[in-house]
Amino acid sequence: MQPKPARELVTFTWRSVTARISVIRNHRIDGWTLIRIRVTNPPHAPLPFAVNGYRTHGIDDDELDAAGDVVPFLTAWANRDAENPAYALAVAKWRQRDLFGDR
Repeated sequence: MQPKPARELVTFTWRSVTARISVIRNHRIDGWTLIRIRVTNPPHAPLPFAVNGYRTHGIDDDELDAAGDVVPFLTAWANRDAENPAYALAVAKWRQRDLFGDR
């Protein structure tokens, strides 16, 4: 029987958007980490890798460790993908809904 996966909760903030991160090491496979990202403030605000405010991502432990753990990994990912036009569109749509109180 496989040991119970280690679970950790982390707070991640990038450009004034805060997310709660659930990190599950050895998720179903030894050496595999599952990262669940949920934006908490402002609610449903987009991040470059989670344009609807939520994302689940699987990653090899070695890759995550090479990045320096989950917060440096997510920071690098957000900075890299921030230039994506899809992210700019998601931010514009999110702000537009906010104008009309559509949340």
